[in-house]
Amino acid sequence: MRESAGEERDRRPSGWRAIGAHPGEAAARAARERSEQERESTTLVLNPGQGRIDGEHYLPVTPETSRWGWWPNRLTSPVLSVADGAVVTIDTLSHEGILEDQGRDPAVFFGARGVSARSVLTDAVETARDVPHTFGVDGPHVVTGPIEVRGAEPGDLLRVDLLDFALRVPYGVTSNRHGLGAL
Repeated sequence: MRESAGEERDRRPSGWRAIGAHPGEAAARAARERSEQERESTTLVLNPGQGRIDGEHYLPVTPETSRWGWWPNRLTSPVLSVADGAVVTIDTLSHEGILEDQGRDPAVFFGARGVSARSVLTDAVETARDVPHTFGVDGPHVVTGPIEVRGAEPGDLLRVDLLDFALRVPYGVTSNRHGLGAL
């Protein structure tokens, strides 16, 4: 039976009330949330010591193996000494989420952008919590190293081959702030 323009039949499912989202919207939202949870549970987060570690040396980001806020220089003691030709797996860490003007809490910083706490690197949390840093005096970057190559002399040209590269987290940040940075 056709409806005339003046007669509109109520097509809402029985039991549906007009005080919220349509049941189909709620189901779609629940499906999206399940999909996000499944994606997150299958996405690999490479916390220290996890994932493929090639070579005879592994250098994680710790207060002893990295510098936050300044670049290593000729006066900086090496955190690892290797022979020429050695293969080293090196972890790196972004400063985004650990800086003072970002709250110095990467779980909160990334959580506000849809990243669950379990997808935040543990070494980022530990660095923000445990490593002294003076905002506005120290630079922002976290640098792993330096590494000494035994037998190398000042002025020697060293060849470094990148054999593999793995993302530690399934997200990233690009920033241009405080009048600094360029894209």
